[in-house]
Amino acid sequence: MTGHQRTEAGVNLLIGQLVPLRDKYLATINEIGASDRADLRSAAARTSRFVQGAERRLWAVIALIVLLSLLVAGATVRYLMRLEKISLAQYHASVKAGIELERLSRRLMTLQEDERRRIASELHDDFGQRMASLLFELAAAAERTDAAPDLRLAMQKMGERLGNVAKDLQQLSRSLHSAVLDKIGLEAAIRSDCSALRQRIAWQVDFQSVDVPKRLPEPLSLAAYRVFQEALQNALKHSQTSRLGVSLSVEGRDLVLRVKDYGLGFDAESANQTGSLGLLSMRERLRMIGGEFLIHSEIGRGTQVEARLPMVSQ
Repeated sequence: MTGHQRTEAGVNLLIGQLVPLRDKYLATINEIGASDRADLRSAAARTSRFVQGAERRLWAVIALIVLLSLLVAGATVRYLMRLEKISLAQYHASVKAGIELERLSRRLMTLQEDERRRIASELHDDFGQRMASLLFELAAAAERTDAAPDLRLAMQKMGERLGNVAKDLQQLSRSLHSAVLDKIGLEAAIRSDCSALRQRIAWQVDFQSVDVPKRLPEPLSLAAYRVFQEALQNALKHSQTSRLGVSLSVEGRDLVLRVKDYGLGFDAESANQTGSLGLLSMRERLRMIGGEFLIHSEIGRGTQVEARLPMVSQ
């Protein structure tokens, strides 16, 4: 083929076959693009619907959680308010019970002191007088000249034993209620008891008093005297010594009583935990007047009981 023929054949091929084929290809590509775009729009629509549904479900879950949280919070608040009311009621009940217990304790102490005073009065006025009368009659009978010597001796011995019983009754009356405490005051009552103890059992009892007023309020002096008595009895029972130191002084606004023995001593912490009746009694008496009770003890080095009683109203 000549060049002109090849050119003409090429133009015919381009116009007759390639251009229609190109148009067909382009149409096919457009159709494919349109289909892809439709698929993409469909997928986008499905994705949008899925996202919207997920968002609705998420908000529904969030709303449910918030609702449940509010319900739980409301129930918790109601429960706490109920607990608070119960606790408040129990607190008021305990305060009321404490006040009532305090009143009953004071009443019990008052009745106890009244009963002590009555019994002491009966021992002194009735039994003491009768004992004195018996002693006088025995002494008179023992001095009769017509009585046999052995009978007079027997009556003298009976008089001595009866005299000892009279002293014991007098001591019992004094321990129940001290007339010296009522008439002269706390310092004189403790001094008198220390002197009587020295005479009765030959103990070395040292008593010191510094700046103590002659007259003190009755509740204060009575509480201090009862603590002194209890500490003294504990020393007599447990210390296994014959030396005792008692001091009464004013320190600041407090009346301070100290009773110290030089005996065996004990574990004060264990005694506090076991709740000794004597210690509880002393603590309760001091607590009722706003006082303070301290006990210092060491095994082998003795025991000191200290009571601090406020001299002014609390």
